[in-house]
Amino acid sequence: MIARIDILDTPDPAPAACAWTLAMREAALTPGFRGALLHRVYRRLNREGYALVSLARWESLAAYHETGAASPLLPFGERTGPSPHLYAPVDASAASDVPVFADQLVVTNPYRITRAAAGENARMWNATKTMMEDREGFLDAELFQTFNPTEDEYYFVSRARWESEASFLRQFAGKDYKALVAPFEGTFQICFSHVEDVVAGHADAAPFWQPAQSIETAEVTP
Repeated sequence: MIARIDILDTPDPAPAACAWTLAMREAALTPGFRGALLHRVYRRLNREGYALVSLARWESLAAYHETGAASPLLPFGERTGPSPHLYAPVDASAASDVPVFADQLVVTNPYRITRAAAGENARMWNATKTMMEDREGFLDAELFQTFNPTEDEYYFVSRARWESEASFLRQFAGKDYKALVAPFEGTFQICFSHVEDVVAGHADAAPFWQPAQSIETAEVTP
């Protein structure tokens, strides 16, 4: 499975969101397309941030290119960035059977790191995931690694889904979460978002969520 992750910062996300819906519905007509989610950010935790996050999945790279041959893959229309944006899932929690709802919190975090720092950051993410998996309100989480580290701005992109913002913030025992992540300014771009739109996969595609098992740290860095 591969994922295409597009991250857009814009003061007016509505036109890009409309373009996303049209593009993903067209992609859903091709075999191998597993589905897509559009996240709209409502709170930034770092100075830098973004407005929209698109996560679309295909069964294979061949299926992805088949979709691109049928029509140009421009999730945000003319606002779509030029990078490949192709990622592989490299770590994940178990998938939750709770459906996606608009009031759930999704914590998204693109990592602006070097390849040399990948192992340390992967270990940190895995440890956090393991700690959070049994916490009340936690639903599921994934870590994606770019296929193109020399071209994509972000080496890793993570997302974690919680029942609500309140259930997530309870894990920090009243501490200021924004202050906790401040030391990672420039590396992380943590944002709180809601899923605004969902496009189901092609009828012949495998389920949307089939994450890889947790990998060994040594396997993170090529």
